[in-house]
Amino acid sequence: MKLKLIKNESGRGLAQEPKVSVSPKGTFYISAMATQMLIGIGNTARVNIFQDEDDSQAWYLNLDKDGYAKLSPKSKKSDGSAQFCLSDVAKKIIKSFHHEGTKSLKFKLQQPIEHNGKKFWKLEIIKESIEMQIPDPNGPIQERY
Repeated sequence: MKLKLIKNESGRGLAQEPKVSVSPKGTFYISAMATQMLIGIGNTARVNIFQDEDDSQAWYLNLDKDGYAKLSPKSKKSDGSAQFCLSDVAKKIIKSFHHEGTKSLKFKLQQPIEHNGKKFWKLEIIKESIEMQIPDPNGPIQERY
C-alpha cells in the first residue's frame, strides 16, 4: 500500500499564515498572525500604504506614527486581528489586479524589508482570490470600427 498525504488547501488551512484582506468596500483586515508580525503596534498604530512605481502590483504596508490610517482591533473580543478603512486606496489596489469580484482580495504579509531607514511589509497576492472576467475565445466576433 502506498499512501499519499492530501493537504488541506481551504481557507482554514491558511490560518497559520499572516494575511491581509482588502474588501471592495475599502476595509483592510489584518489577521492575528499578521498583527503579531507588526509587533509594537498598539491602539495608536497608524498605517501608510505604498506602491512600487516600477511594479503596479507591488504594494507595501508601513507603520508610522504619522500614518494616515489608524489600525484598530477588529472587535472588543478580538483574537488579535485588526482592521482599518481606506476605500480609495482599496479601489486602487483592487484595480491594479483587475479584480472584478465582490469578494476580498487576499494577500500574504511578507517579512519586512528596510528602505530609507523604515520597515515595509510587502503584500503578496494570493492568486486564487482574484476574480476576473475573461472573454470567451469561442464567443461571438466583435466588429472593430
